[in-house]
Amino acid sequence: MDKQTIPIHYSGLDLNISASLKRNSKKWIICLHGIQSNKYLFNDLFKQSFLEDYSLLAIDFVGFGKSSKPKNFSYDVQDQANICKEIIISLNIKELNIIGHSLGGMVGTLLLEPLKDIVKSFINMEGNLVY
Repeated sequence: MDKQTIPIHYSGLDLNISASLKRNSKKWIICLHGIQSNKYLFNDLFKQSFLEDYSLLAIDFVGFGKSSKPKNFSYDVQDQANICKEIIISLNIKELNIIGHSLGGMVGTLLLEPLKDIVKSFINMEGNLVY
C-alpha cells in the first residue's frame, strides 16, 4: 500500500488529497470514510487476499486526516463528491466499485449518476441516504 498525495485544483483552490493506494488491476474499489474518521478506517481491507484482483483507493476528504483543510472551502457533501470524481478521472479509472461509510455513503450516492458508466457496485455501510 502506497501513501501519497493527489493534487486537485477545484473551485479556485489547489488541494492536496491524502490517499492510500494499491494498484493491482484495472478494476478499482474506492473507499470513502465517515465524518469522524479518515482513510485509515480501511487499512485492514487493503490486506485482504481476496481483493488481490482489485486496485484499492482510500482517500481523506478535504478537511479530514492529512488532506488539505482550507478555510475558504464549503465542506459541502456535493463538493466532496465532485473532488472524488476528479480524483477518479485523474487516475483514469474505467471500472469502479464504491464502498462508503456514513458520510462516505452520502458522497458515494452522489457519485452514482455522474459515474454511471463505470460504477459496477456500491456498498453503503451505516449510510444516510437522505440528502
